Amino acid sequence: VVAAWIATPSHYAAIQNPKYRVLGVSRIGNYWAVEFGGYADSAMTADIGPVDYATAVNAASYGDGGAPGMLASLFGTFLGGSSTTEALTSLPLPTTLLSIEVHVDGQQAGLIFVSNNQINFQIPATVGTGVKMVDVYRNGTLVSRGNLTIAASFGALFTANASGTGAPAGQYTDDGAIYNLLFDASRNPVTFKPGPDTKPTYLVLYGTGLSAIGAQNLQVYVYEDVTQTYYPCEIAYLGPQGQFVGLDQLNIKLLGVLGTIPGPKKLV
Repeated sequence: VVAAWIATPSHYAAIQNPKYRVLGVSRIGNYWAVEFGGYADSAMTADIGPVDYATAVNAASYGDGGAPGMLASLFGTFLGGSSTTEALTSLPLPTTLLSIEVHVDGQQAGLIFVSNNQINFQIPATVGTGVKMVDVYRNGTLVSRGNLTIAASFGALFTANASGTGAPAGQYTDDGAIYNLLFDASRNPVTFKPGPDTKPTYLVLYGTGLSAIGAQNLQVYVYEDVTQTYYPCEIAYLGPQGQFVGLDQLNIKLLGVLGTIPGPKKLV
């Protein structure tokens, strides 16, 4: 029945409407009905006012899913069309920028950047797991909301084109010392040949949520299509990048044998 509602545009629009906070379902024989409402109790305001739907994603892969402490983004309409923007200027992260606040499951989030159509923030470290409501308030009034699925541990890598796919946003070492970008001016992957084990090539990648996972729980491979072989990679470093809040750095040592195998490869 729910699948049929989702497949019907008018029903699905009601299901997605962030103004509704509870629903009631009834069945008589083979007939089903659902009613949506803005439930009020001692912890909720009865009139939440007009709000817009926002898309909440993690800031690296731009996909659903995040973890406590991860960087995340909201896309929607937050400033009533204003072209004003504001970014953090000092630490700790502010909880208000341009009169905007973001609450994840009722907890205030630290803000990194606010514009009319995008908000970058850090998921509070104490948020529990599950599908959580992300509410945006302007001058204390709820103006937008979305949903984000929170897991106990979850990580994602930043990419050069900021889409979650393609070349990673990072560097590789040449001759064991010189750092080169993993992408060209058009944000496409570059071609390079890993060095021998005596002068190994390292990848320096950037992500969010990775530190919480821990190097002991992370496996990295280079996959070669022709022989369908996975080559394990040594994690030389996994931890905070050190310069930006919520940003992690992952240093990977590539096997020298990869420099002798032609053709494209994938990092997994």
